[in-house]
Amino acid sequence: VEYISNSHKTIGGLTKTWKKKKNVELWNILDKEYERVKSLIKNIKFTHVRGHQDCFGNNLADELASNASLELLE
Repeated sequence: VEYISNSHKTIGGLTKTWKKKKNVELWNILDKEYERVKSLIKNIKFTHVRGHQDCFGNNLADELASNASLELLE
């Protein structure tokens, strides 16, 4: 499984001992889910891509996240 993100903070927060100062509740949920996935999948590759660099998957994720946030505001 490959986890592709344009966020160094997310990758570092999951794979290193980076401090999580903001959104601690969300980090706790993500950490718990990551531990569950690691117990099921032994080989997880993390790849950083630059944001806004015309990467299809990154652009799609950005569009989906933007649309979902707009729906929450309605």
